[in-house]
Formats: sequence, C-alpha cells, structure tokens
Amino acid sequence: VESTIEIFDSITSSLLPTPNKSHYLYNLRDLAKVFQGLLMGHAKSITDVPKFLALWIHENSRVFEDRMVDSVDHSWFKGLINDQLTKHFKTSRELVAPIEPLI
Repeated sequence: VESTIEIFDSITSSLLPTPNKSHYLYNLRDLAKVFQGLLMGHAKSITDVPKFLALWIHENSRVFEDRMVDSVDHSWFKGLINDQLTKHFKTSRELVAPIEPLI
C-alpha cells in the first residue's frame, strides 16, 4: 500500500499537465484502480511474492504508464517502479518481471 501511494504522490507532483500532455491528470480514482486490479487477481495464480509483485507492476503500469506519451516519461516511470521495489521489497524489476509484457 505504501509503495503504491508513494508512486501516486511522485506522479502527481512530477508529471504535471502541459499543453502537450494535457491528459496527465491523476486523481484518487487512479489509485483506486490500481488496488482494484490487485484485488481482482486470482489467489490460485498468485502463489508467491514475485507473482504478486509482477501483478503490482502490471497494474501500476496500466493505470499510470499507459498515459505517458514520450520515452523520457516511460523511463522515469520504470525507474520509479524499480526504486519502490528496492526500497520496500528489496528486489528489482529485472528479478520480478524480466520480460514485457508482464501478464
């Protein structure tokens, strides 16, 4: 929960709307969509922490990264995800989900 909120806070403070990126408007509904996606995961298929983290990366990416329009923002977001994985879960994206698409 804490890592997802930190991602949301970073995005809302760093990726502000501009004339070219007027759709960069994020609100609590987006945060709720991440949690909704996590809760819709099937318990039988999410049997360990790496699988849950892959789902967590996937949901954050679909809600937030799919709106991003340039490679700089995509790279920044991937770094943000990796920072949160390191800080809260002591792992990296490469170990959890080495290939894309994740799911």
